[in-house]
Amino acid sequence: MTQKITVPASLPVIDIVDGRPVTTSSDVATVFGKDHAKVLRDIRSLLDSLPDERKANFGLTTTVINMPNGATRQDPAYTITRDGFTLLAMGFTGKRALAFKLAYIDAFNAMEAELLQKKIPPALTVPPRMTLAEYIRLRRKLLDVDHAINRLFDALAAARIECTSDEIERGFIRISSGGDKYPAKSA
Repeated sequence: MTQKITVPASLPVIDIVDGRPVTTSSDVATVFGKDHAKVLRDIRSLLDSLPDERKANFGLTTTVINMPNGATRQDPAYTITRDGFTLLAMGFTGKRALAFKLAYIDAFNAMEAELLQKKIPPALTVPPRMTLAEYIRLRRKLLDVDHAINRLFDALAAARIECTSDEIERGFIRISSGGDKYPAKSA
C-alpha cells in the first residue's frame, strides 16, 4: 500500500544568532507536533551521547511563557543549529518526522544527481582503491570544504548578498589562485 507523505507545511523559525542560523526547541516541538518537554528530553539524551565537539549545536537558554493569569515564567529551552536540528529530527518518529526524513533524502539525492552531472576536476577525483586511513583523511578534507562552503553561504545570506554559484566558483578560483575578485578601487 502506497502512502502519500507530505512535508510539514511549516518549518521552524530560523534566527541569526552570533552570525549562525539557529532555531529553538519550542519551534521544533511545534513543527513536529511534539510536547516541548519531550523534545527537551530528547535533546538531553542526544547531548549525553554526542562527542564534545558536536554539543555546541545545542545552546541552553530560556523561553518566556505567558500564563493565563497574566504572569510570566521562564522555562528551559535550547537554541539549535542546522546540524543539531538534523541530528535531533532524524531521531524523531511519526508522520511529520518521516516527511522530514524523506524530504531530506530527496534533497540529498537531488544534490548528488546535480554533482554527478557536473564534470569533476581531476584534482578532486578519488582513486579507485585507498586505505581506510586515506579515506578518512580525504573525508575530513571534504567535510572541511563542505563546512567552509556552508559558512560562506551563511555569511552571504546574513549579509543579504546575492550571487550565483557560478560567480562564487569563479571568485573562489581567482582568490585561491592569487587573484582578487574585488580589486581595490583607485582613488
